[in-house]
Amino acid sequence: MARGNHRFIRTWRWFCFGAAQADCRCIKNTGLIDGLSSLTGKDKPVADYLEIETEMPRLLAAIQTVLALAINDYLQKGYSCLSVSLGYTGGKHRSVFAAQQIEKWVFAGFNGKV
Repeated sequence: MARGNHRFIRTWRWFCFGAAQADCRCIKNTGLIDGLSSLTGKDKPVADYLEIETEMPRLLAAIQTVLALAINDYLQKGYSCLSVSLGYTGGKHRSVFAAQQIEKWVFAGFNGKV
């Protein structure tokens, strides 16, 4: 996604070259829970479950800490592209949710520089 002169690339693939990579498999697999397996990380029931019943908020906070360092450094150096990869088992629930949350956080912060 592009905003201004900088690009934030979000990918849900486990493998990806880039500056930041996180593995979401440490979070309970919502794909194994009845009623959630047919949904995705974009659906409210999955999002609610991940936010309330798992350590997802803690994982997102850790990712944000690392990304804040990287983004501020990249901006200071004038770099224009940062790739962020979020790992998964199936790429449908946890990593989709995490990618959306990180994307919102990036675009809400950094005073419109990203």
